[in-house]
Amino acid sequence: QSKGRMNQIFEEIKALDLQTLEAQKQSGKQKDIGTLKYAAELFGTDINTIVKWFTLAIIIVFDPLAIALVLAYNIAANKKFDEEEIIEKVVEEKTPILKRIFKQKTNQAKYQK
Repeated sequence: QSKGRMNQIFEEIKALDLQTLEAQKQSGKQKDIGTLKYAAELFGTDINTIVKWFTLAIIIVFDPLAIALVLAYNIAANKKFDEEEIIEKVVEEKTPILKRIFKQKTNQAKYQK
């Protein structure tokens, strides 16, 4: 009999959980359109018109951004770097400094002997 009572309690808890989830789902739907309702009242129009304008605004803002990102990626991906040129530039820039350091070291070694 105690197992029967426990099963009954578990079924009641399950039913209450389902009711709670359903209520949360319904309240979530109402919150999602709350901003759109406010905008519709603010501009004196219906929600469908606000949704259309909002969608259009997103397209106008983000479509050029997406195109710019694709172009930037393609430019960066297709740019070829000549490794030899880069190495030569680095060596040319560093060579005078290295020669001067080597000369100073050899001069110091001569005076120390």
